Amino acid sequence: MVMPAADIISRLASNDGFPEDTIQHCLDHPDEAIPVLLDLLTANAAGKDLTEETKAALFYGAHILGEVQEKRAFAPLMTLLQSGDDDVADVFGDAVTETIGQILIAVYDGDLATLERGIANRYVEAFIRDAFFSAWTYTVLTGTTPEVHARAFLEAFPRAVAPEPDSFLWGSWIATIADLQYEDLKPLIEQTFRDGLISVDEFGLWPTEMSDYDYHLSEARKATDRKAWMRASRYWPFEDTIGTLLDWGADDEDVAADDDYLSSLDPAYLKAAEGDYPFLPGEPVHNPFKSVGRNDPCPCGSGKKYKKCCLQ
Repeated sequence: MVMPAADIISRLASNDGFPEDTIQHCLDHPDEAIPVLLDLLTANAAGKDLTEETKAALFYGAHILGEVQEKRAFAPLMTLLQSGDDDVADVFGDAVTETIGQILIAVYDGDLATLERGIANRYVEAFIRDAFFSAWTYTVLTGTTPEVHARAFLEAFPRAVAPEPDSFLWGSWIATIADLQYEDLKPLIEQTFRDGLISVDEFGLWPTEMSDYDYHLSEARKATDRKAWMRASRYWPFEDTIGTLLDWGADDEDVAADDDYLSSLDPAYLKAAEGDYPFLPGEPVHNPFKSVGRNDPCPCGSGKKYKKCCLQ
């Protein structure tokens, strides 16, 4: 049965719970659904105003396009993510740190220059640029991007990209070097710290540390199953819209089910938390730390920034 374009959009945007049947219909009928979702993505990338309906539809649509590995989605998605529009953050919410990197991997069309311009784009939030970095790293890990080019890009990064000294993106750079096991670049990282290019923020917290390099390198070295390590590190194409996003729609009973875990947490941490699931359109919003800013000390007591700890 053919579903009209307007019905696909309205059903994806419905507030009547998770639109599993509509998502499955789109996956079962890609010739029918993909043009609709591409048109929606392209129109909004071109500056069309987002309504509440199109926000939700675009959220699900991006994941569907990722699952079917629709390469035509890469260019408009990259444009939209760099638009600087506050509505974009409303659309993707927690997907920025959870799934956008994997969606970009899935829809990547070979345009490495666009990825690298995105990483270097100072006007884009660091978490989005981190997603670009994840997709870029995947191209290196899979041999799509030559190692010579990858090394040159990473070596030039401190001066050519030059993030703000307290930017989360420094952590992305250091993790990438370690994940690729480019151990000869460790002195460059150390020099970058010495030169003050990476420094503390107003709270006296570092955006990243050499221990992050050591941790990532250790994990990459000991990985005996490369594919399993890549999946665990989210260097893998997005695959399961329904399975992934159903987990995000867990209700409060599911959130509270793990009593052993909850009882182990510091009371201040629990006071700041209202749930531990990412935001899902059409469901009640569970914001784990609604009173905590991204650059605030994490309430879990780790001593790290929230954005470098429980926000991830």
